[in-house]
Amino acid sequence: MKSLKDICAAVNAPKRVLAFSSWKPVNDTLRLTGSLEADGFIMSGVTFMAMCAPERPDERMALNLLAEIKLRPRCIARVDWRGLGHGNTLAGCGPHRFVDAGRTHFHDPELHYLFGFDELFDRGYDLPVALPLDPIPDNLDDLLAQAGELLHIQNLKDMPVPPWEPRTTLI
Repeated sequence: MKSLKDICAAVNAPKRVLAFSSWKPVNDTLRLTGSLEADGFIMSGVTFMAMCAPERPDERMALNLLAEIKLRPRCIARVDWRGLGHGNTLAGCGPHRFVDAGRTHFHDPELHYLFGFDELFDRGYDLPVALPLDPIPDNLDDLLAQAGELLHIQNLKDMPVPPWEPRTTLI
């Protein structure tokens, strides 16, 4: 990807996940990935990745589109569901500065037009602008349907349910 325009084109292209990997533990998360295809061609350098907390069902999930930028996979668009809050605090957030995106929000690359390409991906801003989802999905099925529309992934609803294992405590 060479520009924000390229990133927006990749996000906005109708696409499908070719095959979802199994959920795997990575550090303190569960992760699942998948290659993407659009118009019958594999999208080179663009992948899907879902992340969640293994012990928190229906909470702290991120659905990401990653692109190979400067020799590293970097998040270019993300839907966060019941995660950490997001406040849009940087000056480059423009008209969305200080808008509380809440715990469930969408990081649309088209919101990042006030940031330079190098600024976004060299300074580690991790997509600094987000807007709240409306409506907020009530469950995983609703999340996958809504995120599929936002990320233009036609078969996102087919993603396997994470193998959540809630922590239990004995008193």
